[in-house]
Amino acid sequence: MIDSTKLLRRKFFKNLNKDSFTKLFSLDQFDQISIPFPIRRFHLDKSFGDYRCLHLLIRQDDSEVLLPDELASYDLLDSMIEITDVYESFVGHYPYLYLTIDTLPVKKGETQRTPGWHVDCVQGDEVPVKKPSNLTFSWSDTVPMEYAEQAFKLPDYVNVSEYNIFECLAELIDPSNIKQCEENMLYCINTYCVHRSSIAKEDTDRTFIRLSYTHVPITNMSMTINPKIDYNYRFHSTKGKIPKHLKTALSS
Repeated sequence: MIDSTKLLRRKFFKNLNKDSFTKLFSLDQFDQISIPFPIRRFHLDKSFGDYRCLHLLIRQDDSEVLLPDELASYDLLDSMIEITDVYESFVGHYPYLYLTIDTLPVKKGETQRTPGWHVDCVQGDEVPVKKPSNLTFSWSDTVPMEYAEQAFKLPDYVNVSEYNIFECLAELIDPSNIKQCEENMLYCINTYCVHRSSIAKEDTDRTFIRLSYTHVPITNMSMTINPKIDYNYRFHSTKGKIPKHLKTALSS
């Protein structure tokens, strides 16, 4: 008899494409449908106030999770990390775990996060030796993200050195395939899940949390530094911006 863990793992890979976690990053993987996998609902029981962090490293290699003192008393984070660690065990160990928290209010007609279709951790020229997909968990208490439930067949001539992959993927989206996630649900996505921030229908407060398990260290100039961790790589070494020289249309 198949136990519940095996059933859960099977369902997980059905949504997120097992090859994405075992094979090295490749644009060819976009021809598989990858959609968010719902984990469980969490409700915000304690406000983060105006605290915000971006790509805050909270675990490195085999060390324990080290949260800054400002976050030490949040049971919500402890619970999320505990359950996401279970899903990490499905796909193998990741050497880096990053936390992002955003608490900016959202105005009607705008997005809290950077707008536009994208995927997490496209491995461009700054990652010469490709790694497998990220394992990313995303949660928000309102204005949940949208995603495209479809496969993407990029032309053979498209590559990460010459093309803005986000723009190329956006060109291929069929509007009828756009879906929206649910409020308060923690979702798991891989690098090949095409998604975007939703536009708020009215002014609202919003809390967004993301846990990113990755093989690729993040070096973004705007990343938040964790004073409790002695980083094993040179951080703040890339701009974290899409290069302006990249072509933005498939016909370019």
